[in-house]
Amino acid sequence: MTRDEVLAMKPGRELDALVAHEIFGAQNPDPLFRPSEHISAALKVAERFQDIRITRYVDPEMTMWKCEIFIHGVRYFALEKTMAAAICKAALLAVMEE
Repeated sequence: MTRDEVLAMKPGRELDALVAHEIFGAQNPDPLFRPSEHISAALKVAERFQDIRITRYVDPEMTMWKCEIFIHGVRYFALEKTMAAAICKAALLAVMEE
């Protein structure tokens, strides 16, 4: 899967299953594990990385969340409407491109 394909994914079951598989090695992910939509599950994803930064940007139109993960000096990031989705996508990019 390419970077653009990961970034184009919508929060939901497909993204959640990919996170469960790529981050946690789950072959049959639990349907209750919804990290792209539930912040408590997304924070479990974030805990897997040592150098992670999450920033909130607010403008009159919309709030956006940026998640950056740094591995061996390389930055992987995603900018999304929710913190949970930003964490999931940045984490996927970090493990898939490493």
